[in-house]
Amino acid sequence: GLGDVYKRQEEYIESLSSNELKIKADEQRLEAMVRQQLKEEFPNIEKSSSYDLLVDAVIHNYKSKQLQATDGAEID
Repeated sequence: GLGDVYKRQEEYIESLSSNELKIKADEQRLEAMVRQQLKEEFPNIEKSSSYDLLVDAVIHNYKSKQLQATDGAEID
């Protein structure tokens, strides 16, 4: 199915790129997503002096939750 195609593509991309590049790209995507969402929820928040701190905090929380979710789970 489509999921298999997507998974094969992912594996192919992963085999091409080093893990570090992939992590950096994921982090940039995550940061862009967080910034976008904050702007939608709080108009003009990007003008606030604490905006970057807020973005960092949200990303940190997200990563912590992700780590907890994958902790102990074997990646096949």
